[in-house]
Amino acid sequence: MDDTVCRKYSPNTEMACYNYSSTQGKILSHDYVTSVYHNDQIKIPDNIKLYGSKKKCEQKKVPFKTKIELACEIIDEHTPLTKQTIMHWDSWYTCSEVVKHCKDRGYRWIGDIKSNRVVYYQGEKFALSNLYDLLCEEGKFVDVVVNGELFLVCGVKVYVAEIGDVVILINVKAGTRDLHFLCSDLLELSVFEFLEMALKRHVIEEVHKEVKALGLGEYQFQRSEAALIHAHLVCLAFVLLYILRLRLLRYGTKKTLLTTDAAVKWVRGQAGGMFVHMIRESKESTKSLLWRINTK
Repeated sequence: MDDTVCRKYSPNTEMACYNYSSTQGKILSHDYVTSVYHNDQIKIPDNIKLYGSKKKCEQKKVPFKTKIELACEIIDEHTPLTKQTIMHWDSWYTCSEVVKHCKDRGYRWIGDIKSNRVVYYQGEKFALSNLYDLLCEEGKFVDVVVNGELFLVCGVKVYVAEIGDVVILINVKAGTRDLHFLCSDLLELSVFEFLEMALKRHVIEEVHKEVKALGLGEYQFQRSEAALIHAHLVCLAFVLLYILRLRLLRYGTKKTLLTTDAAVKWVRGQAGGMFVHMIRESKESTKSLLWRINTK
């Protein structure tokens, strides 16, 4: 799960408020809380909900829901497709409410966690940043290779207030200062298995990028219902294109899996060819054909 923002330009747009974007800073936007279903074969949007500030919700006369509450709704509405479901989210959603909803549904979870969070390790209280320093001094980090890339990794079991007993995985990509803290109830995993699973979180960012390329935020509706319908239709288009990409590969039409952009171009090419063929075979007058294709 994660959220993504789509920039808006009119303060009169329903549910448009100032949200933080990692690339653009604080901007007037629609903020969608989303989930993506991912396994070894597929990655598709699973759910999408529109967040609005308390002020915007009061203006529209609808109940205000925080992003945490929307995330909990997404968890409750998810239909499991496998025996084991593992939810993965960023540090914003690593809280007791989200964890409880996972536990109630029998799901396991992995979440990013901020370096200033307090944990209890071997009976002592630490901020995670201080625990990292201690583990470095004790030489607890080991080399782990995942997908050909080297990481320095350390996994320890700790207690987090209101969440319970968890495992913390601290990892940094070799040759960088890209330090990450991860938290999970998957106490039985090795550090390699934990890191390998955690690195799959990039999938939701890839899906966000691709649905935005398909036009997720490209609308000028004032009504929030229309914006949400548009968002669902774009996600549906992404799913249909994903199915097409898999079938083109399966039936040998393409030798490699097309990107979403390449699949869109392929569809346009096929549609253009069919249109030209229809024009050539048509016995209607030129005037009648022009009337048919008039899009005004």
